[in-house]
Amino acid sequence: MSLDEVATIVEIIASLTVVISFLFIGLQIRQNTHALKMGAAQSSVQLLSDNMGRVVENEQLAELLVSGVRGEVSGRKKGEEITPAERLMVSNFLSISFRHFEMLHTHRQYGIYEKELWLSTEYRMRQTLARESVRVWWQDNRAFYAPRFARFVDKVIRQIVATEKQATAQAVCDS
Repeated sequence: MSLDEVATIVEIIASLTVVISFLFIGLQIRQNTHALKMGAAQSSVQLLSDNMGRVVENEQLAELLVSGVRGEVSGRKKGEEITPAERLMVSNFLSISFRHFEMLHTHRQYGIYEKELWLSTEYRMRQTLARESVRVWWQDNRAFYAPRFARFVDKVIRQIVATEKQATAQAVCDS
């Protein structure tokens, strides 16, 4: 075997080694991406559980959320507004909730958070925004959120308001 033949064999082996290395790196990247997505999903579940736990453990907060930021609270005189401390409690709860929604929205934009999981999160956000008092809170606080997320929430609110107007118009026509 000549020196040229040995050199050719060594070059082939080196080339195969490079190809195998690239395949291994690709596999590692794929596994890391999957782990990142699972971590984002787990983080979301933990944040949601923590936030829901606040409501479960605090009857006053639950009552305030049911009645709405500007609504009436059971056991109070009609028209009596909530106190500044109660308003702060609800506002902080909503801030935590919408920061969670914002984080997941951003993760979804970058492909980290699965579409199926995002759809259930978006549904929860839409349920939250169905309350007019939350929409008022959003208008007062939207500047604290990323512009892209704020535009998304504004779009959702427009859709909710349009649906409410259609339902109201339909109810008037039916009566």
